Amino acid sequence: MAKLGDFIAFKAAIELLKDRGKESVIKSVYEGALTEIQKPVEEMKNLVREIYKPFTTEEISAKFIDAEIG
Repeated sequence: MAKLGDFIAFKAAIELLKDRGKESVIKSVYEGALTEIQKPVEEMKNLVREIYKPFTTEEISAKFIDAEIG
């Protein structure tokens, strides 16, 4: 269930970024991730955290609840 919860939170954060006109964050993380996978594992950074950074846990939860109801 933890993996499903992670996916749901990720999807909600992506939708929040789109709602707020911050698609550039998604593109930046994607492009950065392409660079990171070229590095040795011990040098890689988790850039996906940037997807969640602008939001509180409450905002992400609320977006998920809105999607479920709507």
